[in-house]
Amino acid sequence: MTMESMEPFESSENFNEDVGLFEAATHPVVLDFSPPPLKSIVIALDGSDRDATVREYANQLAKQSGARVDTLQGGSGSGDILSGVAVQHADLLIVPVPFGQNYQELGSDSLGSVADQLLLKSSCPVLCVRQAQDASSVQASLKSVLIPVAVADELVPQALGWGFQITPKGGRLDLIAVADRQVLSEAGHLMTDSRSPGQLNSNELSRALLRDIGGIVGAAQKRGVAEDRTIHVETRVGKFVPLTLAELHGKPHLIIWCVTREHSSPAFHRAVDLLLASSGAVLMV
Repeated sequence: MTMESMEPFESSENFNEDVGLFEAATHPVVLDFSPPPLKSIVIALDGSDRDATVREYANQLAKQSGARVDTLQGGSGSGDILSGVAVQHADLLIVPVPFGQNYQELGSDSLGSVADQLLLKSSCPVLCVRQAQDASSVQASLKSVLIPVAVADELVPQALGWGFQITPKGGRLDLIAVADRQVLSEAGHLMTDSRSPGQLNSNELSRALLRDIGGIVGAAQKRGVAEDRTIHVETRVGKFVPLTLAELHGKPHLIIWCVTREHSSPAFHRAVDLLLASSGAVLMV
């Protein structure tokens, strides 16, 4: 892990970030960031210009992990793809999204019915390729992953585990903790008093979220030291999706987000919104 220099308290935001993490550090947690071994990758191709990018992600990950790659060719529906995933006992599915439809016509409006069903029913994580990328961009994105965090729950360590899984030694994991009032209103356990998120100022919102995720951050940094990964943490207050995407700064990144497989849940709709707004690859675990 590469240690980055400590930031001075040049602003109240930095001070509150550090106080929030210190509060969390007084209650350390033991977490397991180990996903299942990556032995089987299934790719589904749709004949679009993204097929080469899907293959490149699969080849890069297979080279790193030793996984085998099985290909499902052209025009399959969600049922065929899910059957292929089951038959191959896949640990990862890589697929163009939207599937079988032109990105330029549908990409900013809908995921398409195939992708929607895959996110809801796949037994393994789904790596969604939004636009075509060259080999160097794919390689760069696997070295620098972005893991957004809205609240600390059992799925965040799972996302971090996949971050450690797919990044090579020397890689970087960026955690962006976004204190979104709407999201935090769904997580009343963050509040230490009777006030609602709407009654808290930005600094208080940041501290509440950092207090909640601080144990996860500390455990991730410890794992980063052991496995030669840089762990970088930032906090933001505002709308979850646009602030997450703003952290990419136009550079190749892979976003990892934990999707709740319940169509009616707010978390599932945040996953859809994140995919719709993203032009790069997003791993839904």
